[in-house]
Parts: sequence; structure tokens; C-alpha cells
Amino acid sequence: MPVKTRSKTKRPRIKKFQKPRADYVSIEEPSKDPVKQKILWLIVGIISLIIIIFWFYTIRQSIRLDENINLASDITKTITEARDIYDQTQEMIKKPAESAELEKIKQDIIAQLETNLNSVNWPTHTSDILKLSLKYPTDWTKKETLKSLILTAPGKLPSQMTITSYPSKLTLEKWFLENKPEGDYAQTTIVLNRLSGIKYSSDQEKDLSYFVYLKNNDTILEIKAEAKEGRNLYEPVFDQILKTINFTK
Repeated sequence: MPVKTRSKTKRPRIKKFQKPRADYVSIEEPSKDPVKQKILWLIVGIISLIIIIFWFYTIRQSIRLDENINLASDITKTITEARDIYDQTQEMIKKPAESAELEKIKQDIIAQLETNLNSVNWPTHTSDILKLSLKYPTDWTKKETLKSLILTAPGKLPSQMTITSYPSKLTLEKWFLENKPEGDYAQTTIVLNRLSGIKYSSDQEKDLSYFVYLKNNDTILEIKAEAKEGRNLYEPVFDQILKTINFTK
């Protein structure tokens, strides 16, 4: 009698769990937010447009009051300010912008706009001793001596402009070489009310200090501007005062 043999059935092999390979994972830096960049550029565009509008308004008012206004100098200054705003915006986009930085930029621009706008309505002072007239901010004080005019800004920090006259028949260059102040100053040429002069300024980061020398007939004018820890705040104001100077004789 034949013996039955048990047939061998092949069981399906159970695949062992395979661990995932430890491949390198590429981690990319998060891309810059395009929406944020567009908003920043929009803000800068609006601010630049406001600056241009106020600038043209100021120039138009100044032309009515002063026929000798130096348009080339004002245009150059406006282009420089626009480039500065552009450079600041590029730096701001390259790194994460903090609210404090944005607030500082906004306040600086607002201060510049207020300076340009309010200068049209500044009070005028005429000095018979210095033989000139100028405008100065409404909240500043003025004091005139026998040969000087002192304009002082309000506040605790010393910030003032002093204009002093020196009778002299020497040329401006020769007088300057004999009387220039000591210190680390850079010398440049400045044109003020069609008079070519010398500007002697320091390059300190916070403190403002510069001298402007002009010759009107037989008189040398020394204009000294100084502001302790107030360069960014007072330099535009001093420059605006300089642009309002008119010689009466």
C-alpha cells in the first residue's frame, strides 16, 4: 500500500522591515518674502514722491523771494538725498528689517521734510553790521554783538551758528591760510549766493562742526556751525539757513 507523503508547500517569505537610508537632506534657506519687499519698495516710492513734491514747492517759493537762488546746488543735493534713501532701502532689504530701524528712517525723513517746508515761513533777520539778511527757525534765538550774530537752537545740547565779520583787504585764500582753525578738517569749495567760498568741515560721526568763509567786498565772513551729538539732526537745518543768506551791500 503506497504511503502518502506530505507535500511541502512553499510559504511566502516575509520581507524584513528595511530601514530607510540615511541620505543627506538638502536644507535651503528660506527665501525672502516677496510681499514684504514690495511693501518696502512701495513705502520708499511714496516717501520719495513726497520729498520731490515738497522740494519743488520749496524751490518755487524760494524763487519768488530770491532771484539769486542756486538751482544747480539744490538739484545736486536732492539727487544725493534720493541716492541715500535708495542705499538705505537696499541695506534694509538685505537683512531682516527691525521695527526700530524702520522707525528711525521714518523719523529722519519726516524731520527733513519739516525742515524744507518750514524754512519758507521762517522769520527774517537783517544785520546792518554783517551787511546781510537771513532766515532762521522760529523756535531758535538770536543774539547780535558788535561784529557777530549768534543763532542758538533750543535744547540741552549746545547747537548754534555764529556769523562773524572781519575787515580785510586780503584775498579769501590768503586770509584763510593765515587764520584757519586748528584741527582735523576737510577743505571743500562752496558757492553761496553767487559767492565762491571755503568750507572747512570735520568728519566726526556724531558731532557737527564746520566753518564757511566768504568774502563780500572788504569783509571776510566766518560762519561757524556746531552741534554736540546732533549731526544728523542739525546739519540739514544749518545748510538750510546758509541757503537763505542774502548780502545787502
